[in-house]
Amino acid sequence: MAEREQSKRSAGGAGRHETGAGPRPAGSDPEGTWRPPTGPREVSPAGSGEASPTGPREVSPARPGEASPTGSGGTPSTRPGGLPPPVPPFTVLARHRRELYGLSLRVTALTAVVGALILAGWFAAAWPTTVEAQGYLNRVRAMEDPAVGYSLETFEQMLVLSLVLISLLVTVAGFVTSTLLTGHVLTAARAAGGRRTGPGGLWRATRTRLRRAVAAQFLAGLFVLGLLLIAFILTFGIHDNAFLGEDIRDFTFPPELLTVPLGVVLPVVLTGVAVFLGVRFFVAATVAALEDLPAVTALRRSWSLVRGAWFRTAGTALLVVVVTVAGYVLLQYLTDPLGALFPDKLDGNQFEADLVAELVPVGLALLLTPLLTMPVVYPAVAWLTLHLTYRHDSDFPKRDDVPYL
Repeated sequence: MAEREQSKRSAGGAGRHETGAGPRPAGSDPEGTWRPPTGPREVSPAGSGEASPTGPREVSPARPGEASPTGSGGTPSTRPGGLPPPVPPFTVLARHRRELYGLSLRVTALTAVVGALILAGWFAAAWPTTVEAQGYLNRVRAMEDPAVGYSLETFEQMLVLSLVLISLLVTVAGFVTSTLLTGHVLTAARAAGGRRTGPGGLWRATRTRLRRAVAAQFLAGLFVLGLLLIAFILTFGIHDNAFLGEDIRDFTFPPELLTVPLGVVLPVVLTGVAVFLGVRFFVAATVAALEDLPAVTALRRSWSLVRGAWFRTAGTALLVVVVTVAGYVLLQYLTDPLGALFPDKLDGNQFEADLVAELVPVGLALLLTPLLTMPVVYPAVAWLTLHLTYRHDSDFPKRDDVPYL
């Protein structure tokens, strides 16, 4: 009788474990999420179906995405998070050149249309100002006065128009850079996961993640370019007495007490802070595209990823800047002779003709720079993003919409 009672209790305990009503194995919480086992290992009596004091040690469940310690559960991953290592950048470019060059050509064509519309609208808006400047130049020439062609009023108008044009070109450049970075980081991610897609699929995937990348890119640029702009204004405004006034020599203390701290020290400090932030936010756009993150979260994620790899990131950023500037200078040198093909005057307006002859080669060089520098710049940034993510893959988000998984 006692043996039958013991058998019933043993069978009931085994049934509870099978149905989930009994105590759960070490390493699991009520939701089934993996947790490291805590406390001393519990040993059940022999014969209950669990480990005995003299038998093999009880093994805790494997972390999701990780191979089981007993050998079951699939192929062991290279890292705890199951994140595959990134493929070298030039290997990605060689394997996926059709998709990447197709994306670059498509972006270049769209940029050409948008850029032509911007320049045409800007020339139309600048026409009244240049006509006024041409009339002023004709009057001073009739009086044999060697004055410049722009009066003070027309100079201020052209300054405002120039700032508007620069802002529009920077905005277009931000969209182009974000689009190409998104396409390259998604391609590199799929290459690391052993996947590939055609040009149409890459374009659709890029458009899906582009909004996040653009927001992160512009938020990072707001911090970095804003500080650089303040430093620039302080440097030239203080030294030209634009802020302190012409009566600075009438001060009872040496003017250097103001010009040196405000015109030298503060701009240097602001520039240093801008460089530091630029490096820490360098992969914000690619991280936003890769992990589908909002702008603020992407900046925080970039800050976390670059921690411990600041110099590696700074070296990649320096490479990107040098290659981009060198490519633009080369293209501007090659396109500059095109300015001689335009007439000296447009409807009797010399200033408008000069602006067209100057800006069209510059716009063409800016248009072709991403296409020329694409084999180096964008694969390098994509690889850096995946490399930093691979280093920190223990907190990489496990979501189905991440192209890795």
